[in-house]
Amino acid sequence: MEVIYLKRREGKTTRLIEMADPHDDYIVVPTKRECGLVFRMAKEMGRNIRMPITWHEATRSHGMAFRPNFLIDNIDMILPMLVPHRIKAITLSDVPRREPEETDISDDNMDNILTSDIFKVEMK
Repeated sequence: MEVIYLKRREGKTTRLIEMADPHDDYIVVPTKRECGLVFRMAKEMGRNIRMPITWHEATRSHGMAFRPNFLIDNIDMILPMLVPHRIKAITLSDVPRREPEETDISDDNMDNILTSDIFKVEMK
């Protein structure tokens, strides 16, 4: 998992759109309104992405026929939806990133690749 850490209006959503386009990943946002905003933003960038989904929709995705990759936008707005109390602090683990080798991608190993805890923190 990659963590994109930038200040407000410095391109976090743009980066997610760029990541989602070639891989057909889902962008997850806090509200329906943001689904439309992000989708229009992608079209203006000339990118072809799936319609973003809300956190509520993502948590009910267990019926999908495949295990999609989620790119979560504005996690700071989503966390309060999960915990009914004020969140004072969070932590993230910095684990070295390992790119899967060509032989790693098989039906037997796909679950491990899609659910591995790999962090790359980018600070600007």
